[in-house]
Order: sequence, then C-alpha cells, then structure tokens
Amino acid sequence: MELLPNIPNPSYHYAIGDICSWSGIKRCGGAMAMGYYAAFNIHQKLLSKQTGEEAKPMLFPEVPPMIAIAIGKKAIMLSPVDGTTHGEAVLEMMFRDDLGFASKSRRCKT
Repeated sequence: MELLPNIPNPSYHYAIGDICSWSGIKRCGGAMAMGYYAAFNIHQKLLSKQTGEEAKPMLFPEVPPMIAIAIGKKAIMLSPVDGTTHGEAVLEMMFRDDLGFASKSRRCKT
C-alpha cells in the first residue's frame, strides 16, 4: 500500500485500512490483509537494498463490496453474486445459530 509518486518520499510511507482508497467495504479484515501486504512489501524492499535483487512486491487484489449483518433473528447480506438478500436463511448461512462463534473458535484451536 505504497503511496503515489507525487507524495514526498513515497517509497518510505505505507498506508493501510480506512485511509486507503480501495474497492471493498472498509472493515477490519481488509485492514489486516492490507497490513500483511504492506509488511511483505516493506520486507521485499529491505531485501532488495541488501541483495541488490529487484523487489517483488505483492499487489492488493480487487475486492468486491460484501458484508453481512445480523439483526435479531434475521440477517442482511450484500454479496457480489446475489446482490442484497435478507432473512432467516441468510442468518443461518452466514452466522448459524451462534453468530458464527463456533466456526471462528474452531479455527483458533491447535
């Protein structure tokens, strides 16, 4: 997430999260992914300075707007495929019966 060339010292400044202009909806997941890309690209730049080899930066992909929100016993979702949908079936698909807690905690177990 390197800054544009018209900014002073652009190769030494990176931006992630809400300050960036990008295609997705601004949420913490996108900001964390951008942080990973920025860290990788900074590391590539440091390696390039040490080794003299050309840096191979990763480019952040185009991300279509998407989001799901639980509201009571229903949910509403915006997806690039289905557009805006809502109802109990959307709640079950996106959050199950525990707002997604079980699916998230399964990934954290070692």
